[in-house]
Amino acid sequence: MGLPLETLKQWFSSADANLLAENVVWIVSQGYPVSQHQYFSRKEVFEKFFPELSSHFSKWGAEPETFIEAGDQVTVKGRYVGRVKQSDKPIEVDFIHIWTVHDGVITELVAVADTAQFSRHDL
Repeated sequence: MGLPLETLKQWFSSADANLLAENVVWIVSQGYPVSQHQYFSRKEVFEKFFPELSSHFSKWGAEPETFIEAGDQVTVKGRYVGRVKQSDKPIEVDFIHIWTVHDGVITELVAVADTAQFSRHDL
């Protein structure tokens, strides 16, 4: 297990802001229930992305299932699980993430998800 994989496993267990580069590039596909789909700093991720995303849910988390490490990149297959705040219904959304890690710090995320699940819940 290399440093990129160790870093990602730590991220999924802690969401520690210190694991993100100050100038991280964070891209999510169209259809995520957020107002923008590209973020260009740790500050934007924690002050814009996470608060806006989590505002839709009373419970929310990411459950990684498979990690594939290739050099500085780690591809993660998993699912988001939670409960929609407005309806109190459960939601599960499959995702694929491609993470880039340099020297133990996450520099980029490209996240693609089954965003039809968000639409089914009017998000």
